[in-house]
Amino acid sequence: MRFYRFPLLAAVALLASCTVYAPMQPTVSTITQAGQLELTGSAQLSGRAEGTAVYSPLPHVLLAGGGTYRPNLGGTTYFATQQWEAGAGTYWMLGTHWLLTGEGGYGYARSERVWRELLGTSPELRAQYSKVFGQVGLGYLHKQKWSGGAIYRFSQLHFDELSSYTPHYRGAMDNTNTGRHEVLLYGRHELHIGRASRWQLQGSVGISTSNQARQPDTDAYTGEINRTRQPVLLVSGGLVFRPAWGRTSRAPTEKLVPR
Repeated sequence: MRFYRFPLLAAVALLASCTVYAPMQPTVSTITQAGQLELTGSAQLSGRAEGTAVYSPLPHVLLAGGGTYRPNLGGTTYFATQQWEAGAGTYWMLGTHWLLTGEGGYGYARSERVWRELLGTSPELRAQYSKVFGQVGLGYLHKQKWSGGAIYRFSQLHFDELSSYTPHYRGAMDNTNTGRHEVLLYGRHELHIGRASRWQLQGSVGISTSNQARQPDTDAYTGEINRTRQPVLLVSGGLVFRPAWGRTSRAPTEKLVPR
């Protein structure tokens, strides 16, 4: 391995595991008409499973829901989370290939984490928080065979619990609010399975950053608040299933020729 790759790997590890905040990735949708449904299952860089469903009951109306889960597998270092979110939004085609989407929603999460540090392990951190979010996305569709785009989401977090358990401090910080800027780039490619292809591969990469600057670590309270303001890398890969509901096929018309 070349030496220049070590700083890159270190940066990826740092972004992936330095905070108890574990965001779900922004909702990806390529729905273009009423009646369409998309079911997505993915695995995140941290090893947690995430699933989302997006449905259009009416033209230009989106309903979305999702959740993510990773159990506590034990050990000296671990990460566990359970969370869900639900939202509603809209979609509009801009010309033939461009798709504009927007969504707002609410979610709730619980997570706990201990990670390895240079001189040992971090404190045991636990968090419970709610969030309200809004997002906007722009995607490019190429004849339903592949698509790609970018999404920006802003999430406002309200921590009901942010607990730290260390030999020197044991306590909980409540009623802590913070905002997050989250940007995601995604790509999808059609898989040819069976007579009608309803499956796509999906890959995504992005980052979540705090809208607040770090404060001097004057006490345990500000130290744990600063941990929640660390950037988080968003990397995932998965599958998308698109049932035939609402997906009309246009067959060429045949002219009747008199005999």
